[in-house]
Amino acid sequence: MTEEKKAALEALMKESIHKAAIQVLIEEGLNALTMAKVAAKAKVAKGTLYNYFKDKKELIQKTHDAISEPVHKFMESLVDSAINPAKKLEQIVHRALECFEEYREAFLVFSQIITRENDLRQKRRATKEIEKIITQGITQKIFRDFSAKRVAEIFINALIGLMEGRLEEKQSSIEED
Repeated sequence: MTEEKKAALEALMKESIHKAAIQVLIEEGLNALTMAKVAAKAKVAKGTLYNYFKDKKELIQKTHDAISEPVHKFMESLVDSAINPAKKLEQIVHRALECFEEYREAFLVFSQIITRENDLRQKRRATKEIEKIITQGITQKIFRDFSAKRVAEIFINALIGLMEGRLEEKQSSIEED
């Protein structure tokens, strides 16, 4: 088997495992999440999970990363686009909230268990992309000249606060936010 095929197979396997972990988390909660249940849900041997994740903690962290990744990729794709920086920020909020709504129950569990280190790593990554967009807006005179890094940090923290607030709500429309 070629390296390319191996990599594709590994990516599919990880995706299947992540989906299974999310299902177990949503259906049964964190306390019921075991490697055996995730393996059964993914229809793989329990030992197979350990080929990809050293333990339950790493599985949870990597699953959180996997559901956050589309938003990060979306942000990265917008940075170099010709779209107005203000529109870029609006689109990022919309995409982040869509992702949040898609995995609301999983985010509720993740909010209780994700380590501070993993949370900070995710925030730093997002802040760097937002900072680039803010800088573009300042350069184009769309935004006032202010610390792009500071504004990006505020933007990300506001977005996280919005999501945390939505966790407490039963239903909320993305358009309302």
